[in-house]
Amino acid sequence: MPTSCGSGTRSPTASDPHALGLRRPGRRDRRPDVLAARRALEEVIRPELVSAVEQLTGCKVKALMSVHNLEPDLAAEVFVLDRPVAAAAEDHQEGPRDA
Repeated sequence: MPTSCGSGTRSPTASDPHALGLRRPGRRDRRPDVLAARRALEEVIRPELVSAVEQLTGCKVKALMSVHNLEPDLAAEVFVLDRPVAAAAEDHQEGPRDA
């Protein structure tokens, strides 16, 4: 999964990110249902995503934004962090800062 990095952000992207059952209702009239299912799943796993990014970077996640596309099948997550990861690496022994 490619990840682009900016000052205080991490943006992983995935192609073909979801199970066949969510990808293949096959008809255009089902697209709103597919996107709604993806958003619902994302809300369930959101705390785990935030926790993992905070542990890996040593930063606090200020915001998590997501977008989905069906054709082509892509998803992107944007994690807005409280500081650049390079700065966090220097502070990592102290753990994540409170925002």
